[in-house]
Amino acid sequence: TMNGDIITSGDCRIDGTVKGNVSSNAKIIIGKNGSLEGEVKCKSIDIEGFVKANINATDLLCLKSTANLTGNIHV
Repeated sequence: TMNGDIITSGDCRIDGTVKGNVSSNAKIIIGKNGSLEGEVKCKSIDIEGFVKANINATDLLCLKSTANLTGNIHV
C-alpha cells in the first residue's frame, strides 16, 4: 500500500494499492490485484484491476475483462 504520487519516465506496473496521482511518459499497467485511486497521465494504460481515477492517455487504453473503472477517460 502506498499513499503519494508516482512520477516516472518509464513503464510502471501496480499490483498493490496506490492512493495518489500517477504520471508516466510510457505505459502504466494495473494488475488484476492492483488498485489505484487518483489522477493518471500517461502514454498508454492497461487495466486489469480496480481504478477510481480520471485518466488522460495520449496513445492507448486497454480494459481487460477483470477491469473495474470509475472516472473520466480522455484518450
